[in-house]
Amino acid sequence: MLVDHQPDLLDDNNRKAAIEFIIRRTCWSLSPSSCHHVVPLLERLISNENCKLITHLSISSTVEPTTTTSSNIHRTQVAIIGTEPAGSVLGALLSQSGIDSIVLERHSRSYVESNIRAGLLEQATVDVLDDIGVGERLFQNDFIQRNIHVQFDGERITFPLSELTHGRVATTYGQQFVLQDLIDQRIKSGRRLWFDIESVEIERHDAADDSSGPLIRFTRCGNSNEECILCDFIAGCDGVLSPCCRRSVPPNILHTIERVYPFAWLSLLVEAPPSTKELIYSANTIYGFALQSIRPPRSTRFHLQVSLNDTLADWPDERIWNELKRRLKPNNLSWTLNEGPILERALFPIRASVTTPMQYKRLFFAGDAVHILPPTGAKGLNTAVKDVQVLARAFEDYYDNDRLDKLNNYTTSCLTHIWQAQEFGICMTSLLHRMDISTNCDCSNGNSVEFNKQLQRVQQQSLKNSKALQQHVADMYVQ
Repeated sequence: MLVDHQPDLLDDNNRKAAIEFIIRRTCWSLSPSSCHHVVPLLERLISNENCKLITHLSISSTVEPTTTTSSNIHRTQVAIIGTEPAGSVLGALLSQSGIDSIVLERHSRSYVESNIRAGLLEQATVDVLDDIGVGERLFQNDFIQRNIHVQFDGERITFPLSELTHGRVATTYGQQFVLQDLIDQRIKSGRRLWFDIESVEIERHDAADDSSGPLIRFTRCGNSNEECILCDFIAGCDGVLSPCCRRSVPPNILHTIERVYPFAWLSLLVEAPPSTKELIYSANTIYGFALQSIRPPRSTRFHLQVSLNDTLADWPDERIWNELKRRLKPNNLSWTLNEGPILERALFPIRASVTTPMQYKRLFFAGDAVHILPPTGAKGLNTAVKDVQVLARAFEDYYDNDRLDKLNNYTTSCLTHIWQAQEFGICMTSLLHRMDISTNCDCSNGNSVEFNKQLQRVQQQSLKNSKALQQHVADMYVQ
Protein backbone atom coordinates (compact mmCIF):
# COMPACT_ATOMS: atom_id res chain seq x y z
CA MET A 1 0.00 0.00 0.00
CA LEU A 2 2.79 2.41 0.90
CA VAL A 3 4.75 1.66 -2.28
CA ASP A 4 1.68 2.40 -4.45
CA HIS A 5 1.49 5.90 -2.99
CA GLN A 6 5.20 6.46 -2.33
CA PRO A 7 7.28 5.04 -5.22
CA ASP A 8 10.43 6.24 -3.45
CA LEU A 9 9.93 3.39 -1.01
CA LEU A 10 11.10 0.96 -3.71
CA ASP A 11 14.52 2.16 -2.67
CA ASP A 12 15.86 -0.28 -0.07
CA ASN A 13 17.06 2.41 2.32
CA ASN A 14 13.80 4.35 2.26
CA ARG A 15 11.75 1.18 2.67
CA LYS A 16 13.86 0.14 5.64
CA ALA A 17 13.45 3.60 7.19
CA ALA A 18 9.67 3.43 6.78
CA ILE A 19 9.50 0.01 8.41
CA GLU A 20 11.69 1.18 11.28
CA PHE A 21 9.50 4.26 11.67
CA ILE A 22 6.31 2.19 11.97
CA ILE A 23 7.94 -0.25 14.38
CA ARG A 24 9.29 2.58 16.48
CA ARG A 25 5.94 4.35 16.59
CA THR A 26 3.96 1.23 17.53
CA CYS A 27 6.16 -1.06 19.60
CA TRP A 28 6.28 1.04 22.73
CA SER A 29 4.76 -1.76 24.73
CA LEU A 30 3.87 -5.40 24.49
CA SER A 31 0.20 -4.56 24.99
CA PRO A 32 -2.52 -5.15 22.36
CA SER A 33 -2.84 -1.38 21.97
CA SER A 34 0.08 -1.32 19.53
CA CYS A 35 -2.00 -2.59 16.62
CA HIS A 36 -4.40 0.36 16.90
CA HIS A 37 -1.61 2.75 15.88
CA VAL A 38 -0.61 1.06 12.60
CA VAL A 39 -3.46 2.27 10.35
CA PRO A 40 -3.22 5.99 11.23
CA LEU A 41 0.55 5.78 10.80
CA LEU A 42 0.21 4.27 7.33
CA GLU A 43 -2.23 7.02 6.38
CA ARG A 44 0.18 9.70 7.58
CA LEU A 45 3.10 8.15 5.74
CA ILE A 46 1.08 7.93 2.52
CA SER A 47 0.24 11.64 2.72
CA ASN A 48 3.85 12.65 3.49
CA GLU A 49 5.33 14.12 0.32
CA ASN A 50 8.87 14.22 1.69
CA CYS A 51 9.78 10.55 1.86
CA LYS A 52 13.33 11.37 2.97
CA LEU A 53 11.86 12.83 6.14
CA ILE A 54 10.91 9.32 7.24
CA THR A 55 14.57 8.44 7.74
CA HIS A 56 14.97 11.29 10.21
CA LEU A 57 11.69 10.55 11.96
CA SER A 58 12.61 6.93 12.46
CA ILE A 59 15.44 7.95 14.78
CA SER A 60 13.95 11.10 16.28
CA SER A 61 12.50 9.69 19.50
CA THR A 62 14.47 9.80 22.72
CA VAL A 63 13.03 6.54 24.06
CA GLU A 64 14.23 3.11 23.00
CA PRO A 65 11.53 0.57 22.04
CA THR A 66 11.08 -1.88 24.86
CA THR A 67 12.48 -5.40 24.75
CA THR A 68 12.17 -6.07 28.47
CA THR A 69 9.40 -8.09 30.04
CA SER A 70 9.81 -6.43 33.42
CA SER A 71 6.43 -5.53 34.87
CA ASN A 72 7.65 -2.43 36.69
CA ILE A 73 9.27 -0.54 33.78
CA HIS A 74 6.94 0.94 31.18
CA ARG A 75 7.73 2.89 28.02
CA THR A 76 5.51 5.20 26.05
CA GLN A 77 5.62 8.38 24.01
CA VAL A 78 3.29 10.54 26.13
CA ALA A 79 2.57 9.87 29.81
CA ILE A 80 -0.74 11.47 30.82
CA ILE A 81 -1.32 12.15 34.51
CA GLY A 82 -5.04 12.46 35.25
CA THR A 83 -8.21 11.51 33.37
CA GLU A 84 -10.60 14.38 34.06
CA PRO A 85 -11.49 15.21 31.26
CA ALA A 86 -8.47 16.69 29.49
CA GLY A 87 -6.34 13.59 29.97
CA SER A 88 -8.95 11.21 28.58
CA VAL A 89 -9.65 13.35 25.51
CA LEU A 90 -5.93 13.84 24.89
CA GLY A 91 -5.33 10.09 25.04
CA ALA A 92 -8.04 9.49 22.44
CA LEU A 93 -6.73 12.24 20.14
CA LEU A 94 -3.19 10.83 20.33
CA SER A 95 -4.43 7.34 19.58
CA GLN A 96 -6.07 8.64 16.40
CA SER A 97 -2.65 9.85 15.27
CA GLY A 98 -0.81 6.65 16.14
CA ILE A 99 0.89 8.15 19.19
CA ASP A 100 1.15 5.83 22.18
CA SER A 101 0.25 6.99 25.69
CA ILE A 102 -0.23 5.76 29.23
CA VAL A 103 -2.85 7.40 31.48
CA LEU A 104 -2.39 7.40 35.26
CA GLU A 105 -5.32 8.23 37.56
CA ARG A 106 -5.07 8.45 41.35
CA HIS A 107 -8.80 7.84 41.94
CA SER A 108 -10.74 4.63 41.39
CA ARG A 109 -12.64 4.06 38.17
CA SER A 110 -15.97 4.13 40.03
CA TYR A 111 -15.13 7.52 41.58
CA VAL A 112 -14.12 9.09 38.27
CA GLU A 113 -17.19 7.78 36.45
CA SER A 114 -19.65 8.91 39.12
CA ASN A 115 -18.24 12.33 40.02
CA ILE A 116 -20.97 14.68 38.78
CA ARG A 117 -19.63 18.01 37.56
CA ALA A 118 -19.92 20.23 34.47
CA GLY A 119 -22.57 19.30 31.97
CA LEU A 120 -22.99 21.87 29.18
CA LEU A 121 -21.02 21.06 26.03
CA GLU A 122 -20.34 23.49 23.21
CA GLN A 123 -20.95 22.41 19.63
CA ALA A 124 -17.19 22.23 19.05
CA THR A 125 -16.74 19.91 22.05
CA VAL A 126 -19.50 17.60 20.82
CA ASP A 127 -17.83 17.54 17.40
CA VAL A 128 -14.52 16.48 18.99
CA LEU A 129 -16.18 13.69 20.99
CA ASP A 130 -17.94 12.46 17.87
CA ASP A 131 -14.71 12.58 15.86
CA ILE A 132 -12.81 10.45 18.37
CA GLY A 133 -15.58 7.87 18.39
CA VAL A 134 -17.44 8.44 21.66
CA GLY A 135 -20.54 10.27 20.42
CA GLU A 136 -22.92 7.33 20.08
CA ARG A 137 -24.57 7.46 23.52
CA LEU A 138 -24.57 11.25 23.46
CA PHE A 139 -26.56 11.31 20.21
CA GLN A 140 -28.93 8.51 21.24
CA ASN A 141 -30.55 10.79 23.81
CA ASP A 142 -32.22 14.14 23.37
CA PHE A 143 -29.71 16.21 25.34
CA ILE A 144 -29.69 19.14 22.92
CA GLN A 145 -30.31 22.63 24.31
CA ARG A 146 -31.84 24.73 21.54
CA ASN A 147 -32.88 27.47 23.97
CA ILE A 148 -31.71 28.91 27.26
CA HIS A 149 -33.65 31.21 29.57
CA VAL A 150 -32.21 34.24 31.34
CA GLN A 151 -34.35 36.21 33.76
CA PHE A 152 -33.87 39.38 35.79
CA ASP A 153 -36.17 39.79 38.82
CA GLY A 154 -38.63 37.38 37.25
CA GLU A 155 -38.62 38.87 33.73
CA ARG A 156 -37.63 35.96 31.51
CA ILE A 157 -35.84 36.22 28.16
CA THR A 158 -35.54 33.16 25.93
CA PHE A 159 -32.42 32.83 23.80
CA PRO A 160 -33.11 30.65 20.73
CA LEU A 161 -29.58 29.29 20.43
CA SER A 162 -29.93 27.45 17.12
CA GLU A 163 -31.73 30.40 15.52
CA LEU A 164 -29.17 32.95 16.70
CA THR A 165 -26.16 30.80 15.78
CA HIS A 166 -27.21 29.40 12.38
CA GLY A 167 -28.08 25.94 13.62
CA ARG A 168 -25.49 25.39 16.33
CA VAL A 169 -26.63 24.16 19.72
CA ALA A 170 -25.38 23.40 23.21
CA THR A 171 -25.70 19.89 24.63
CA THR A 172 -26.41 18.85 28.21
CA TYR A 173 -24.27 15.78 28.89
CA GLY A 174 -22.61 15.45 32.27
CA GLN A 175 -18.85 15.17 32.62
CA GLN A 176 -19.27 11.77 34.26
CA PHE A 177 -20.95 10.48 31.07
CA VAL A 178 -18.17 11.90 28.90
CA LEU A 179 -15.59 10.13 31.05
CA GLN A 180 -17.55 6.88 31.10
CA ASP A 181 -17.57 6.85 27.29
CA LEU A 182 -13.88 7.71 26.96
CA ILE A 183 -12.76 5.22 29.62
CA ASP A 184 -14.87 2.43 28.15
CA GLN A 185 -13.43 3.07 24.68
CA ARG A 186 -9.84 3.12 25.92
CA ILE A 187 -10.13 -0.06 27.98
CA LYS A 188 -11.90 -1.98 25.22
CA SER A 189 -9.16 -1.00 22.75
CA GLY A 190 -6.44 -2.28 25.09
CA ARG A 191 -4.77 1.09 25.55
CA ARG A 192 -3.12 1.54 28.91
CA LEU A 193 -5.15 3.32 31.61
CA TRP A 194 -4.39 2.60 35.27
CA PHE A 195 -6.57 3.67 38.19
CA ASP A 196 -5.84 3.76 41.94
CA ILE A 197 -2.36 5.19 41.42
CA GLU A 198 -0.65 6.81 44.38
CA SER A 199 2.72 8.35 45.22
CA VAL A 200 3.21 9.66 41.69
CA GLU A 201 6.47 11.56 41.33
CA ILE A 202 7.96 13.21 38.26
CA GLU A 203 11.63 12.55 38.83
CA ARG A 204 12.87 14.01 35.56
CA HIS A 205 11.14 16.54 33.28
CA ASP A 206 13.56 16.40 30.38
CA ALA A 207 15.91 14.11 28.48
CA ALA A 208 18.96 13.17 30.50
CA ASP A 209 22.50 12.74 29.21
CA ASP A 210 21.79 9.10 28.41
CA SER A 211 18.78 10.16 26.28
CA SER A 212 16.41 8.09 28.37
CA GLY A 213 13.78 10.84 28.51
CA PRO A 214 11.48 12.10 31.28
CA LEU A 215 10.92 9.70 34.16
CA ILE A 216 7.86 9.13 36.36
CA ARG A 217 7.84 6.92 39.45
CA PHE A 218 4.63 5.64 41.04
CA THR A 219 3.04 2.95 43.15
CA ARG A 220 -0.42 1.43 43.00
CA CYS A 221 -2.85 1.40 45.91
CA GLY A 222 -2.26 -1.66 48.03
CA ASN A 223 1.09 -2.41 46.40
CA SER A 224 4.36 -0.98 47.66
CA ASN A 225 6.36 -2.07 44.60
CA GLU A 226 7.61 1.01 42.77
CA GLU A 227 7.07 1.23 39.01
CA CYS A 228 8.38 3.76 36.52
CA ILE A 229 7.47 5.20 33.13
CA LEU A 230 10.04 6.35 30.57
CA CYS A 231 8.55 8.68 27.98
CA ASP A 232 9.13 11.52 25.54
CA PHE A 233 6.63 13.94 27.10
CA ILE A 234 4.34 14.32 30.12
CA ALA A 235 0.83 15.82 30.02
CA GLY A 236 -0.28 17.24 33.38
CA CYS A 237 -4.06 16.85 33.55
CA ASP A 238 -4.44 16.17 37.27
CA GLY A 239 -7.01 18.82 38.08
CA VAL A 240 -7.40 21.87 40.29
CA LEU A 241 -5.17 20.70 43.13
CA SER A 242 -2.63 19.17 40.71
CA PRO A 243 -1.10 17.09 43.51
CA CYS A 244 1.66 15.77 41.26
CA CYS A 245 2.39 17.87 38.20
CA ARG A 246 2.39 21.46 39.47
CA ARG A 247 4.18 20.48 42.65
CA SER A 248 6.96 18.94 40.58
CA VAL A 249 7.85 22.32 39.06
CA PRO A 250 10.20 24.71 40.91
CA PRO A 251 8.12 27.35 42.74
CA ASN A 252 9.55 30.34 40.88
CA ILE A 253 8.53 29.03 37.44
CA LEU A 254 4.73 29.11 37.53
CA HIS A 255 2.76 32.33 38.11
CA THR A 256 -0.94 32.40 38.98
CA ILE A 257 -3.25 35.39 38.73
CA GLU A 258 -6.79 35.16 40.01
CA ARG A 259 -10.05 36.89 40.86
CA VAL A 260 -11.86 35.76 44.00
CA TYR A 261 -15.58 36.59 44.28
CA PRO A 262 -17.26 37.56 47.58
CA PHE A 263 -19.81 34.71 47.46
CA ALA A 264 -20.17 30.95 47.02
CA TRP A 265 -22.47 28.51 45.25
CA LEU A 266 -24.59 25.89 46.96
CA SER A 267 -24.70 23.08 44.40
CA LEU A 268 -27.55 20.55 44.57
CA LEU A 269 -28.43 17.35 42.73
CA VAL A 270 -32.14 16.59 43.00
CA GLU A 271 -34.01 13.44 42.06
CA ALA A 272 -36.76 15.15 40.10
CA PRO A 273 -37.30 16.01 36.43
CA PRO A 274 -36.50 19.61 35.50
CA SER A 275 -39.38 22.05 35.63
CA THR A 276 -38.32 23.38 32.23
CA LYS A 277 -36.43 21.40 29.59
CA GLU A 278 -33.99 24.26 29.06
CA LEU A 279 -31.46 25.90 31.36
CA ILE A 280 -32.62 28.83 33.49
CA TYR A 281 -30.21 31.54 34.65
CA SER A 282 -31.95 33.80 37.12
CA ALA A 283 -30.74 37.02 38.77
CA ASN A 284 -32.69 38.46 41.67
CA THR A 285 -31.77 41.87 43.04
CA ILE A 286 -32.81 40.95 46.59
CA TYR A 287 -32.05 37.24 46.92
CA GLY A 288 -29.24 36.59 44.45
CA PHE A 289 -28.54 34.16 41.63
CA ALA A 290 -30.03 30.73 40.91
CA LEU A 291 -29.51 28.25 38.08
CA GLN A 292 -31.48 25.23 36.93
CA SER A 293 -29.45 22.80 34.85
CA ILE A 294 -30.55 19.53 33.28
CA ARG A 295 -29.17 16.14 34.29
CA PRO A 296 -31.05 13.62 32.14
CA PRO A 297 -32.97 11.50 32.39
CA ARG A 298 -34.59 12.07 35.80
CA SER A 299 -32.39 14.49 37.74
CA THR A 300 -31.94 18.24 37.99
CA ARG A 301 -28.90 20.25 39.06
CA PHE A 302 -29.54 23.51 40.94
CA HIS A 303 -27.07 26.18 42.02
CA LEU A 304 -27.83 28.90 44.56
CA GLN A 305 -25.67 31.93 45.25
CA VAL A 306 -24.99 32.04 48.99
CA SER A 307 -22.83 33.93 51.45
CA LEU A 308 -19.22 32.92 51.95
CA ASN A 309 -20.08 32.68 55.65
CA ASP A 310 -22.68 29.95 55.11
CA THR A 311 -22.25 26.27 55.90
CA LEU A 312 -24.36 23.32 54.75
CA ALA A 313 -26.06 23.38 58.15
CA ASP A 314 -27.42 26.84 57.30
CA TRP A 315 -29.34 25.36 54.37
CA PRO A 316 -31.96 22.79 55.42
CA ASP A 317 -34.25 21.43 52.72
CA GLU A 318 -37.11 23.81 53.48
CA ARG A 319 -34.92 26.89 53.08
CA ILE A 320 -33.43 25.52 49.86
CA TRP A 321 -36.82 24.98 48.22
CA ASN A 322 -38.15 28.36 49.36
CA GLU A 323 -35.13 30.13 47.85
CA LEU A 324 -35.28 28.20 44.59
CA LYS A 325 -38.98 29.01 44.17
CA ARG A 326 -38.65 32.74 44.67
CA ARG A 327 -35.44 33.09 42.64
CA LEU A 328 -36.50 30.95 39.66
CA LYS A 329 -40.23 31.78 39.40
CA PRO A 330 -40.95 33.92 36.31
CA ASN A 331 -43.40 36.80 36.32
CA ASN A 332 -46.76 36.34 34.59
CA LEU A 333 -46.16 32.66 33.77
CA SER A 334 -47.74 29.51 35.11
CA TRP A 335 -44.71 27.62 36.40
CA THR A 336 -44.17 25.03 39.10
CA LEU A 337 -40.84 23.96 40.56
CA ASN A 338 -40.52 20.18 40.63
CA GLU A 339 -39.27 19.04 44.01
CA GLY A 340 -37.65 15.77 45.05
CA PRO A 341 -35.04 14.20 47.33
CA ILE A 342 -31.76 16.12 47.45
CA LEU A 343 -29.13 13.51 46.55
CA GLU A 344 -26.03 15.68 46.80
CA ARG A 345 -25.16 19.10 48.17
CA ALA A 346 -21.88 20.99 48.26
CA LEU A 347 -20.57 24.51 48.86
CA PHE A 348 -17.74 26.01 46.86
CA PRO A 349 -16.40 29.57 46.50
CA ILE A 350 -16.46 31.20 43.08
CA ARG A 351 -13.16 32.28 41.59
CA ALA A 352 -11.24 32.54 38.34
CA SER A 353 -7.53 31.93 37.79
CA VAL A 354 -4.92 31.41 35.09
CA THR A 355 -1.47 29.88 35.65
CA THR A 356 1.40 30.44 33.23
CA PRO A 357 3.46 29.16 31.61
CA MET A 358 1.48 26.02 30.79
CA GLN A 359 4.69 24.06 30.21
CA TYR A 360 7.99 23.28 31.87
CA LYS A 361 10.66 21.47 29.88
CA ARG A 362 8.80 18.38 28.57
CA LEU A 363 5.83 18.70 30.94
CA PHE A 364 2.69 20.31 29.46
CA PHE A 365 -0.37 21.28 31.52
CA ALA A 366 -3.99 21.25 30.38
CA GLY A 367 -7.42 21.87 31.88
CA ASP A 368 -8.11 22.68 35.52
CA ALA A 369 -4.45 22.18 36.44
CA VAL A 370 -3.73 25.64 34.99
CA HIS A 371 -7.03 27.51 34.77
CA ILE A 372 -10.24 27.79 36.76
CA LEU A 373 -13.18 29.51 35.10
CA PRO A 374 -16.33 30.94 36.71
CA PRO A 375 -18.99 28.22 36.38
CA THR A 376 -21.58 30.76 35.23
CA GLY A 377 -20.10 30.62 31.74
CA ALA A 378 -20.02 26.80 31.54
CA LYS A 379 -16.55 26.94 30.00
CA GLY A 380 -14.39 24.68 32.18
CA LEU A 381 -14.72 21.34 30.38
CA ASN A 382 -14.97 23.00 26.97
CA THR A 383 -11.79 25.01 27.52
CA ALA A 384 -9.95 21.88 28.67
CA VAL A 385 -10.88 20.17 25.41
CA LYS A 386 -9.54 23.13 23.45
CA ASP A 387 -6.26 22.89 25.40
CA VAL A 388 -5.70 19.26 24.50
CA GLN A 389 -6.61 19.82 20.86
CA VAL A 390 -3.75 22.31 20.68
CA LEU A 391 -1.45 19.93 22.55
CA ALA A 392 -2.35 16.91 20.42
CA ARG A 393 -1.60 18.85 17.22
CA ALA A 394 1.75 19.90 18.68
CA PHE A 395 2.66 16.29 19.51
CA GLU A 396 1.62 15.21 16.01
CA ASP A 397 3.84 17.87 14.48
CA TYR A 398 6.77 16.67 16.57
CA TYR A 399 6.38 13.00 15.69
CA ASP A 400 5.46 13.52 12.03
CA ASN A 401 7.79 16.38 11.16
CA ASP A 402 10.40 16.40 13.93
CA ARG A 403 9.41 19.98 14.77
CA LEU A 404 9.20 21.52 18.24
CA ASP A 405 7.68 24.86 17.16
CA LYS A 406 4.11 24.06 18.19
CA LEU A 407 5.21 22.54 21.48
CA ASN A 408 7.39 25.56 22.25
CA ASN A 409 4.43 27.87 21.48
CA TYR A 410 1.85 25.78 23.34
CA THR A 411 1.19 28.30 26.13
CA THR A 412 0.82 31.23 23.73
CA SER A 413 -1.50 29.21 21.48
CA CYS A 414 -3.80 28.35 24.40
CA LEU A 415 -3.99 31.71 26.15
CA THR A 416 -6.22 33.28 23.50
CA HIS A 417 -9.08 30.80 23.96
CA ILE A 418 -8.52 30.67 27.73
CA TRP A 419 -8.89 34.43 28.18
CA GLN A 420 -11.87 34.56 25.83
CA ALA A 421 -13.56 31.98 28.05
CA GLN A 422 -12.56 33.88 31.19
CA GLU A 423 -13.96 37.13 29.81
CA PHE A 424 -17.32 35.52 29.05
CA GLY A 425 -17.54 33.77 32.41
CA ILE A 426 -16.63 36.93 34.31
CA CYS A 427 -19.16 39.02 32.37
CA MET A 428 -21.97 36.53 33.03
CA THR A 429 -21.00 36.28 36.69
CA SER A 430 -21.08 40.07 37.12
CA LEU A 431 -24.35 40.30 35.20
CA LEU A 432 -26.25 37.72 37.25
CA HIS A 433 -24.95 37.82 40.84
CA ARG A 434 -25.61 40.03 43.82
CA MET A 435 -22.11 41.20 44.77
CA ASP A 436 -22.88 42.18 48.39
CA ILE A 437 -24.55 38.95 49.51
CA SER A 438 -21.74 38.05 51.97
CA THR A 439 -21.56 39.99 55.22
CA ASN A 440 -17.76 39.92 55.30
CA CYS A 441 -17.19 40.97 51.70
CA ASP A 442 -15.27 44.14 50.91
CA CYS A 443 -18.43 46.10 50.21
CA SER A 444 -18.35 48.55 53.09
CA ASN A 445 -18.46 51.56 50.79
CA GLY A 446 -22.16 52.17 50.29
CA ASN A 447 -21.59 54.40 47.26
CA SER A 448 -19.57 51.64 45.57
CA VAL A 449 -22.32 49.08 46.21
CA GLU A 450 -24.97 51.36 44.74
CA PHE A 451 -22.73 52.22 41.79
CA ASN A 452 -22.29 48.52 40.96
CA LYS A 453 -26.01 47.85 41.28
CA GLN A 454 -26.88 50.63 38.86
CA LEU A 455 -24.23 49.48 36.41
CA GLN A 456 -25.54 45.91 36.59
CA ARG A 457 -29.10 47.14 36.00
CA VAL A 458 -28.04 48.95 32.82
CA GLN A 459 -26.12 45.90 31.59
CA GLN A 460 -29.16 43.70 32.15
CA GLN A 461 -31.37 46.17 30.31
CA SER A 462 -28.95 46.23 27.39
CA LEU A 463 -29.07 42.45 27.09
CA LYS A 464 -32.87 42.51 27.10
CA ASN A 465 -33.02 45.01 24.24
CA SER A 466 -30.01 44.21 22.07
CA LYS A 467 -30.21 41.38 19.52
CA ALA A 468 -26.48 41.79 18.91
CA LEU A 469 -25.70 41.16 22.58
CA GLN A 470 -28.10 38.22 22.67
CA GLN A 471 -26.40 36.73 19.63
CA HIS A 472 -22.99 37.18 21.27
CA VAL A 473 -24.15 35.33 24.40
CA ALA A 474 -25.65 32.57 22.26
CA ASP A 475 -22.43 32.30 20.23
CA MET A 476 -20.36 31.96 23.39
CA TYR A 477 -22.55 29.15 24.73
CA VAL A 478 -22.35 27.07 21.56
CA GLN A 479 -18.97 28.20 20.07
